[in-house]
Amino acid sequence: MIIYSTVSNSGGMRRIADWCARNPLGRSTGEDVLFVVFGPDLIESSKENIVFIKWKQTTLSYGEDQILHFQNILQEKISGVDVDLIIGDYQTLPYFGFLDKPLIYDVHILGRPLYSSINQEKTLAKFDESFLTRPLNSLIDMTQFHFLKFEHKFIKKASGYLVNSQNSQFYLEQDYRDEIQGKKIFYLPLPFEFESDSQNYSDRMFKYPIYTFGRLHPQKGQHILFNRDWSQYPLYVRGIELSLISAKGRAKCLSNNIHLLDWTNDSDILKKELLQSELVLFPSLYEPWGLALQEAMSLGCICVANLKAKGHSEQIQDGINGFLINMEESNWFDKITMIMTLPMAEKIKISQQAISSARSQGGDDKRNEEFKLLLKRGILDL
Repeated sequence: MIIYSTVSNSGGMRRIADWCARNPLGRSTGEDVLFVVFGPDLIESSKENIVFIKWKQTTLSYGEDQILHFQNILQEKISGVDVDLIIGDYQTLPYFGFLDKPLIYDVHILGRPLYSSINQEKTLAKFDESFLTRPLNSLIDMTQFHFLKFEHKFIKKASGYLVNSQNSQFYLEQDYRDEIQGKKIFYLPLPFEFESDSQNYSDRMFKYPIYTFGRLHPQKGQHILFNRDWSQYPLYVRGIELSLISAKGRAKCLSNNIHLLDWTNDSDILKKELLQSELVLFPSLYEPWGLALQEAMSLGCICVANLKAKGHSEQIQDGINGFLINMEESNWFDKITMIMTLPMAEKIKISQQAISSARSQGGDDKRNEEFKLLLKRGILDL
């Protein structure tokens, strides 16, 4: 039996957890995979081969007491299961310490390039001071130690690796050369449920000239957007909890023509707003693969992504199905103006290319096919 473990959060990992809940695998087809999902909310599933464990990530999640607590829960949940292999990452593998079994490290995000990108940013402190009720930098300092500690341990211990992008494989081979030497790397595309159809770009009623969405985290690059004036084209920001923005920050947003939309888990709201947006921005500093970007492209949104997040370059061909901008350059907003003033015929063409390319770059069917192939190729023989 293979155990595939993951966490469910408010970002991209929720998509992975949802895929586990709707997976096509099972004992009836000879594919013995047990999915173990850690998360704050129960994920509904009709599948028998999924185990849900109530869990909320905190700074104490990887203390000795907490690790022992979840190990005990796991032992009870998978009692009687004959485990051959465990697939997971630094967030879940510490809880499987009672099993001496081969590991495959599932690469969703890599700590070394992530924190390198964040630590290079000189304007984050200004963002903290000007907009937030509590600084992001100190939160990063608290999580960075645990991330890098457990990542190093399990990448070194793993017998092989799963990656979902060329970008992840590049950083794995560059920044973890010693740990991965002589081990195999397998490719597994990310899951994605495509929309059956989307309203034509020219028929949309645009409510938001410029739109962006995502949880508040230095990785996501919101500070790049907040530290400028949007008087020419109003910016709408979905996903930052309003309680995190200080009174001083709200006043500054108002003066900069930045409009804050509170956090929501409702995918229907996000879809509606994406279809009402002329331009959608993705300013991330580091992104192994942009799931949110892929979702927006699948709706035919005209997307502009930060060139620094190299994973975006696998998804966007500049000027063909979207745009890539080096947001470290002082004049990067000039390209926004250029894009906004493109003829409608050109925007329609880019929108159609975005839909076509998003559908070809991954999704449930491709992930399911590749996962089954991994099983047939003898991933257990590592």
